Amino acid sequence: MLGALVVIVGYSLVFLIPNGQLLPAMFTWFLLGVGTGCTNALIFSMEADTVDYGEWNSGIRAEGGTYSVVSFIRKCGQGIGGWIGGAVIAGFGYVSMSQAGQSDNALMGIRIATGAIPAGFAIAALLVIIAYKLDTNKHGEIISELNERRMQSAVADRHGLSSEQVQVSELGDGRNTIIRPIGADHPPIITVFGQRGSGASDIAPMIAERMGVTYIGQAFSSDTLAQVDKKDLISDSSFSRWLRTVSFGSTQDADMAAASHLSANHKLAEQNTNDVLESVADGGVMLGRNGALVLGPVVGTLHVKFIAPLSKRIERVTHKTGLSESAAAEQCSLEDRLREEMSYALYQWNPGRDENYDLIINTGSMTYAQIVDLVAETYARKYPLHARIIPNNSSK
Repeated sequence: MLGALVVIVGYSLVFLIPNGQLLPAMFTWFLLGVGTGCTNALIFSMEADTVDYGEWNSGIRAEGGTYSVVSFIRKCGQGIGGWIGGAVIAGFGYVSMSQAGQSDNALMGIRIATGAIPAGFAIAALLVIIAYKLDTNKHGEIISELNERRMQSAVADRHGLSSEQVQVSELGDGRNTIIRPIGADHPPIITVFGQRGSGASDIAPMIAERMGVTYIGQAFSSDTLAQVDKKDLISDSSFSRWLRTVSFGSTQDADMAAASHLSANHKLAEQNTNDVLESVADGGVMLGRNGALVLGPVVGTLHVKFIAPLSKRIERVTHKTGLSESAAAEQCSLEDRLREEMSYALYQWNPGRDENYDLIINTGSMTYAQIVDLVAETYARKYPLHARIIPNNSSK
């Protein structure tokens, strides 16, 4: 809407500025660049949103079809827009290659074609976008529901059932999906997410041993992520995320590039969802892998997040890796940010948000053994029929 308003002002000035005014003309062209630049960048972001909306509304995901239609319409707009401009100035008496100059009527036609008419189209675009209801909150709801549907569909496919057959009445904790047949044993499933240096990679295997289930480690280890060049990491600002879409605008096949990028991320998310479900088929403690999202609505799951003061996390990373304090601090920041970016790219969710978890523990103020006891007891109290805790014989 802001981009449309800027464009409206710019084209109105094109119509109104007297002849021979260089500085006002330069300012006007700057406004048009800003306004149309916003539009060109946002097209690709909004296309991605409408792909999600289409899947949510119809059950069919069509990145290629959606981007093809938009690309075709943009090309039609460019062609028809040029034709309208030519038709208008011709109607006002414009004479091509005239040595005597243009009549006042023809000059007015040029102003109308290059200022008034584009401003009118911009007003129409503004009215359309005001009525456009796919805002951030609505899109967030759509993404949440789509992730749940996809997980339920993957579970159903594994057992040869319909999606409705793996759903149960929503429990008080919001869980409404079963991944094992009704009446079968339901081994404990615990997902763990932790900040770099929170001790999650050490504590999660201990929890798995205590619960008598398999430990499933992260898809990308801290050592792997430590190889990422900081220059390649996207900055924290929402503006930078929006600006990322501009990179597609400079390519010849921008729509194809954007659609391909979106489709590739979707396929990676599907593969990760299937891997997660297969890994916890017989229970398990899973570290990372967007487990809290993929398994969020699954009955019998507990989602845990580990945090710790930055000074404590730096101390732990320094002890484990031998890095300097400054290098350890940078690694903590880099890994946490990179894991957030990967989750956003695949699932459009933030794994760091506290509301995604049942239990959040500050590992800087408790021993690892105490934390394992706390998680095991919490699970046993939450799911007394599912828990199968192995007694802790440790004297630590």
